[in-house]
Amino acid sequence: MSDYIIHTETDRLKATIVSTRVRLRYPSYLSLMVTEKGSKLKLIGSSTKFEMKIAGLKSTVAGLYLAPHTLAGMGINMCPMAGACVKSCLTYSGRLPLQHKYQVLKTRAFIAYPVEFLEQLIMEIKLKAFEAHLEGYTLFVRLDGTSDNRWERYLDFDKMTEEIQGLGGFYDYTKFPLSARRPSDSYHLTYSVDEQRGSELRAREYDEAGYPFAVVATKEDYKMLIKQEGITDGDESDFRWRDTGLVVLKAKNLFKSKEHKGKGKYKRDGKGLVRTAKQILKMLRVQA
Repeated sequence: MSDYIIHTETDRLKATIVSTRVRLRYPSYLSLMVTEKGSKLKLIGSSTKFEMKIAGLKSTVAGLYLAPHTLAGMGINMCPMAGACVKSCLTYSGRLPLQHKYQVLKTRAFIAYPVEFLEQLIMEIKLKAFEAHLEGYTLFVRLDGTSDNRWERYLDFDKMTEEIQGLGGFYDYTKFPLSARRPSDSYHLTYSVDEQRGSELRAREYDEAGYPFAVVATKEDYKMLIKQEGITDGDESDFRWRDTGLVVLKAKNLFKSKEHKGKGKYKRDGKGLVRTAKQILKMLRVQA
């Protein structure tokens, strides 16, 4: 398993002040990864968005959910390029709010003990890939279910995909510019458009490289937009592996709680993550 880990990067992460701070509070990897009842936390699993039918492919998808942005505390930031999505993250939708405690623990475990974390992650991927293979499926993995971490710095995706039976590859959404990422034949990226300056330019860069860019619309605009030529319905499946060009996603219902004051809400349409129909149709011109 260690052959798949890029140790120069895990060593660099472990030497950071933030990693040291977490280790001082949690003296071992298991102190973060064992529940009050004594069971070990699993890293990857499925969700309703991963359970959607993947048309034409005998594939299954597994995902990792870490604490987004600064939710893990202790100086950790898992979404350094985030904008208004901080308040409207998918972590506040569906059943995910019930998992925040464990998202935080897993995130701290990665920051403090990256090698141990990645070894467990690789083992779980191997097991799920083998199960998929036995059932005649190919496994694809999304590691940034609720984060935006540059995993290619820590794992050799090409080697893993080549050597692990039943594994088809990895894919994620990101807000990083293409120049800061290293997508490959085994790691597919979709750029997430938002309100920040330069976002449309970055979308063009991804599009010209053959990767899709995704935009969030209101439920009403979504119904109209997915009927337009040149737009992919992003809610039909979470699986972006074969997509190119503009992908439209429907804004999800968000969970509000006193615990996360000011979170679980969207900015006014067109001012935050959710773009207006006019803005999205204009983005069709972005495509190469």
